[in-house]
Amino acid sequence: MPSMASAAVLIAIFAILIVQATDRGMADLYARDVRGYFKKWEKAQTVVPLVEWRAALKAGENAQRLSPKDPDAFENLARLYDWATFRKPPAQPVVLAYKEQALVYFRSAAFERPVSGYTWANIAHTKVALGQIDGEFVRALHSAALLGPWEPEVQLSLADSGLSAWPKLSEDTRRMVRETIARGLRRYAKDVLRIAKERGRTDVLCALRDRPAESATLACR
Repeated sequence: MPSMASAAVLIAIFAILIVQATDRGMADLYARDVRGYFKKWEKAQTVVPLVEWRAALKAGENAQRLSPKDPDAFENLARLYDWATFRKPPAQPVVLAYKEQALVYFRSAAFERPVSGYTWANIAHTKVALGQIDGEFVRALHSAALLGPWEPEVQLSLADSGLSAWPKLSEDTRRMVRETIARGLRRYAKDVLRIAKERGRTDVLCALRDRPAESATLACR
């Protein structure tokens, strides 16, 4: 028969497991609330009401508190701060502060899940918005390209970030961006063309050897 001490240890272990399971379940519920807000905001495509944003932020913070090492919880918090900047002047101090906070959470997500191409793409995209074209930005670009070479969202995000920072990129990084763009053009030509036009870098597409039929609309010399 187990000793009283052994029984006490087992009871303590079971209690801990029950608490952890309960916390995880509650964290999932809070995360589901946050995803519900994201779905609503993505459909509306308008400035997020402050009262809704605060409610979503509270849910996101509760989810992260109950599941402190969950990369999805950090991603959700980063996305919440990113949504707070939607359709607001990019140079506004509060917008930059929100972007900085989003970057902090994206970094935390990458630390917990370093194999996510999406997370690295988000880091690169956020740093472009902050004007931080530095070593971390370049590492994020290359990590995203390595980990998500065929993921549509990663491809388009890399195209946007890479073309936005094009004049400051090394030739090695430009080559990687061109390769990403070439892959994206095979399936998402219209989206890539739109990004290139918005960033004023259609010359990068014109220089590619193999371009889809849609690129005929470009004024290539």
